[in-house]
Amino acid sequence: MVAIVLHDLGEHREAHRWFATARRAAKQSGDRLLHAWVLGREAMVPLNYGAPAAAAKLTDEARHLAGNSPSAAAALAAAVASRAYAIGGHRDKALVAVADVERLAGRLTPQQHADTWFGYPLQKHHVHMSQALTQLGETGRAYETQATALELSRAP
Repeated sequence: MVAIVLHDLGEHREAHRWFATARRAAKQSGDRLLHAWVLGREAMVPLNYGAPAAAAKLTDEARHLAGNSPSAAAALAAAVASRAYAIGGHRDKALVAVADVERLAGRLTPQQHADTWFGYPLQKHHVHMSQALTQLGETGRAYETQATALELSRAP
């Protein structure tokens, strides 16, 4: 949580240090989904600071750890991967990640969709998809998902 707050504050180097600690702890715990979630969240740092290849590398590992079963960690990793690949110019990989996250998001439980630290809320899903689809030039789909994100942002 500290790493996420530091990232939000623009302290990306310090955020990486905290994420490294979180990664070690998650790995030592043996909880693959927690480890995947940490990597997926950490990937947001290089993604937002102009290093999509580094973000893609982290999301690849996160997606491997999360597996194919629906989970907030798997959905987050695929969503961030879709953005990283799209920004990095890897259209085919980005489209696969978009399809994966759409499939996963549609199968999450209400608890997994909860707007909590470890959830994958629908509003954030649509923000991720909007950015990926915009980068891919899929303007019509991007506008649709942007409208949904805005609608969900107004919900209580």
